Amino acid sequence: MGLSLFGWMESIHQGLESAVMADPIAVSEPWIIPIEVQWGLSLVASILTSMFTLMSSGLLRRAFVLLMALISLVGFSMSCVLWNVLWLAHLELVSVVWAWVCSAVYAAQHKMPCDDVQVVLRKERVQLDVNI
Repeated sequence: MGLSLFGWMESIHQGLESAVMADPIAVSEPWIIPIEVQWGLSLVASILTSMFTLMSSGLLRRAFVLLMALISLVGFSMSCVLWNVLWLAHLELVSVVWAWVCSAVYAAQHKMPCDDVQVVLRKERVQLDVNI
């Protein structure tokens, strides 16, 4: 919301929209997703990102959560362009990155329940008695 108040979101949106409307993509008369839907999607995406980040142990797994969220958002945005739907995911990207940073900092400063889980694999030989 702060970026919208400063007017930065509008400039980013206009820049991305002009890039999608120009060659080589050249989307003609796209259906534009309303801003209310984008706010709802950013809320859901940021909550899911925070939840998955807090449920994963270790920094590398948390970074993998961020990477998968970003790839999903960008990939879905490009798929929407193919369907002649203009969904620019800049609002969702900002909210997901901010939610991930806050969750990762919190998880690094606190003992999370998932950090205590240790998986011990035991190699046991099992003999099956098969009578044929």
